[in-house]
Amino acid sequence: MDGADDGVSAKLDAAVKMFMEQFTETKTMIHEMRTDLNKKIETIKTDLEGKLEAVSKDITSLRSDCATKFLQTDANVDALSDRLDGVSHAIDSLERCDDLIVSGVPFVEGEDLPAYFTAMLKHVGLDGSVPPSVDIRRLYSRSPNGSDGSFIKIQFALRNARDDFYYAYLGKHDLKLCHLGIDSTRRVYANESLTDAARKVRAAAIRLKKDGKLSSVYTMRGVVHDSKVTIACFTESWLTTKNTDRSIAIPGFAFLRCDRKYCRGGGIVIYYKEHVGCKEVFRIEPTEQSADKTECLACELRFGSEKVLLVAVYNPPGNDCTDILAEKLDALIGSFEYVVLIGDFNTDLRKPSNERARLESLMSTFALVSVGEEPTFYHRHGCSQLDLLLSSCCEKVLRFSQVAFPGLSTHDLIFGSLDFDVLPPVRSNTYRDYVHFNANDVENEINSVDWSEFYNLHNPNAMLDFFNSHVKRIHDQCIPLRTCSNRKKLNPWYNNEIKRSMLERDMAYDDWRKAPPERKTLAHLRYKTLRNKTNALVDRAKSQHTTRFLDSTLPAKTLWKRVRSIGAAKDKTPAVCSFHPDDVNRTFLSSFTAKDFPRRSGAATTFRFSFRTVQQWEVVNAICDISSNATGLDGLPICFIKIILPLVIRQVTYLFNKVIETSIFPSFWKQAKVLPLRKKPHINTIQNLRPISILCSLSKALEKLLEKQMSCHLSENNLLSPVQAGFRKGQGIQTAAVRVYDELAAIVDGRGSAVLLLLDFSKAFDTIPHGKLCAKLETQFYFSGPAVNLVASYLDGRTQTVFCDDQCSDSGEVSSGVAQGSVIGPLLFCCHANDLPTVLKHCSIQMYADDVQLFVGRNGPCARELVRMVNEDLASIHEWCERNKLVVNQAKSKALFVKGGRRNVAPNSSLPSLQLDGERIVWTESASNLGFVFQADLQWDGLIHQQCGKIYAGLRTLYSSARAAPVATRLKLFKALLLPHFLFGDLLYVKPSAGAMDRLRVALNSCVRFVYGLNRYAR
Repeated sequence: MDGADDGVSAKLDAAVKMFMEQFTETKTMIHEMRTDLNKKIETIKTDLEGKLEAVSKDITSLRSDCATKFLQTDANVDALSDRLDGVSHAIDSLERCDDLIVSGVPFVEGEDLPAYFTAMLKHVGLDGSVPPSVDIRRLYSRSPNGSDGSFIKIQFALRNARDDFYYAYLGKHDLKLCHLGIDSTRRVYANESLTDAARKVRAAAIRLKKDGKLSSVYTMRGVVHDSKVTIACFTESWLTTKNTDRSIAIPGFAFLRCDRKYCRGGGIVIYYKEHVGCKEVFRIEPTEQSADKTECLACELRFGSEKVLLVAVYNPPGNDCTDILAEKLDALIGSFEYVVLIGDFNTDLRKPSNERARLESLMSTFALVSVGEEPTFYHRHGCSQLDLLLSSCCEKVLRFSQVAFPGLSTHDLIFGSLDFDVLPPVRSNTYRDYVHFNANDVENEINSVDWSEFYNLHNPNAMLDFFNSHVKRIHDQCIPLRTCSNRKKLNPWYNNEIKRSMLERDMAYDDWRKAPPERKTLAHLRYKTLRNKTNALVDRAKSQHTTRFLDSTLPAKTLWKRVRSIGAAKDKTPAVCSFHPDDVNRTFLSSFTAKDFPRRSGAATTFRFSFRTVQQWEVVNAICDISSNATGLDGLPICFIKIILPLVIRQVTYLFNKVIETSIFPSFWKQAKVLPLRKKPHINTIQNLRPISILCSLSKALEKLLEKQMSCHLSENNLLSPVQAGFRKGQGIQTAAVRVYDELAAIVDGRGSAVLLLLDFSKAFDTIPHGKLCAKLETQFYFSGPAVNLVASYLDGRTQTVFCDDQCSDSGEVSSGVAQGSVIGPLLFCCHANDLPTVLKHCSIQMYADDVQLFVGRNGPCARELVRMVNEDLASIHEWCERNKLVVNQAKSKALFVKGGRRNVAPNSSLPSLQLDGERIVWTESASNLGFVFQADLQWDGLIHQQCGKIYAGLRTLYSSARAAPVATRLKLFKALLLPHFLFGDLLYVKPSAGAMDRLRVALNSCVRFVYGLNRYAR
């Protein structure tokens, strides 16, 4: 057993030993693997740590770079902020500073002005405490005619310092040249500035398509309007006749303009405050042969009793302006105490040249001094002093400076402060507030009136006096009177982003001007970048503002009010009159005729017309139909009448019926307030004025009721001539033109010829004799006696008072005619001229109020016979005019020999003459009448060209003011402002030429492009 056990143990020991050896090998292998794995992990860890350290170093470096850049950016922002603060501080300091002007110190080459100031301080006893001064310099380097007119300006940092020096000077008051180290005993004077120093015009940027082109200015209005500038002169305006006055108008300013007509560029505009007396003296305009020569615009300025001749000059490069200026100044220099020339002379006073010598000779001859010595024109190759202010009144120039206008021009804007007293009017507006008032107070006041006294009166004059006195008292008592100041109108699209961009651009412009040559190109590139950025910001801001401002969803009244405010639609013609109202009234009254005619009773008839009494609803409709709020001499506007109408309708109706029953038209309602308006806007003569009568509101309502009854009587009984198309329902100027054209075309189609005569009456509405008119109403139109008496009462005893600005004339009696601006006046004229066709033997006639078209035609070559026939009828017309006190204006009357398209007819020069009262009437190939252009060949190309001109004029206005409006708004503007020009006379477009129709088609395409924002190549 033991042997067997020993064998098993040996086997077990051998197995254990072998297992242990294998375990040892496995353990060794695992250890080696662990060691290798640890080595690999360490290697990877080392690699990762190296890479992480590199990344960390990169991040640290990047962070450092970013921090450096941030610090640099902050430093730049701080520097910019410091510069802005410095500019603001400098402006504030300049606003607080004051100066003294020292005169009597002759100019000496190499003089030491600070030494002069130190000597002054020593003499007045202030050498121990020197007042701080900002600047000491001469205003001029030369004196006119060798006099001592050169001044030294001492500008102080503090007003108190200026006062201390001036009080010390006054205490001595014996400052002489010898005290300044100059061998002379002549006095030296120091005087305070008599007016506040003119502030610099803000350097607001103005983008132009070309330097100086006013037609694309977007902040010029704000620059001039928001500053303290009294007069602003602009050369190279680039304005043409296409630029209307309204498109360049600035609120609060009037202006004179001198446009270059025969080539691009040039042009001068002078803006002046409306309260400044200004009138044009002369202008020098280039002709077609000298389109690039010197341009001048001179005006007379009045400041109290002082007259100043201001001449704005633009002298193109290479021209000599001295001869023409010398000629003008020599003729006018004795009429003015002071002369100022300003503009772009294109003559550099900093460099010797022949042009400079001639200009200095002119300055010496007329005692003119150039104010300022700094260059005003900067370019890539240097700078020049081209823009000059020449003055003969050196003692009147208080301050002169210049400011850069980046974005406008490379020329600086020069400006000066002159010592003339200009008292601007108080900028406020007083008005009655018809919206915010106490309606209960109005009702109580009207109900408190004892109207029984009104109903007991039987004379319309007494009734009207009672009514007006109480209603006017209630109006003045219950409708509040408010005063608002006319605040300056800022550009609503202007914001802080644009402001900062403009400041950055201006500083870049200043850096470019002052940069050394090696930095010029880079500085100029930076300036252009900032300039383009500013322009883009302004364009975007303007577009966004216009889109909101002209939103098509706005109420119609609000939208059209805004459209008119930006100049896109015609506004009411202002009553501009520069003449004394008494002179204007005398001119208007001279048109009336004093001689009258006795009335005759008409034959008995069964349908005599009488005015019937009116109902309350008719009065309400008549008053509500009055849209104009113009107030007559009674001071009661129609808007107030409409407010109280429910409370006084019974009284107003009773008053109207009393007028009809008694045939007495109230005397007060026959007093007209006359406003003189210009017939042609650009002609400022008293003969160019026409009177517009403003009547009392209730008077116009009664006239509407009477006119309606008269029109019904005339139309129901066919009493008006069928050839009279004026002021008749269903007829108009197009009706008259179509009738004339149709008859002439029928004659020409039959191989015949015709004569068309367009007659014009002079002041036709003013010369109607009242008695003659009333006689015709009774005999020809079957008016009853009471009806004629009412019309006679309406016409007789009328007076008028002319109002010009805040002045009014004495009342003047109107002895003939009907008031222009009245309701029944046109209808009465048609009645007066109704029998004109009855005196004609040969000619046919067509009338529209006072516009008369006379025509006759026959077949074959019969020119002389036609002229004979027309002359016979002209003699009859002249006799009729003498009987009816009307006068034909031969100068404005035109004659056409209508021959269609045939070319074998004799020319106008060989035709016999047409004569009226011994005066010849001119033959012409085309003439305007009723707004149409009649042509001898019966074509309408002239009318189409006329309408296309109006369309393009309207498009130019819309492009400049409403281009950024929404499409829906632009479509509304097209339909309201341009489409009527296409439709005017469209019935007459018979066989127009291909060129005319093509022009009309092109005009329509232009309108489509405006409405939908398309370019001209869009399909």
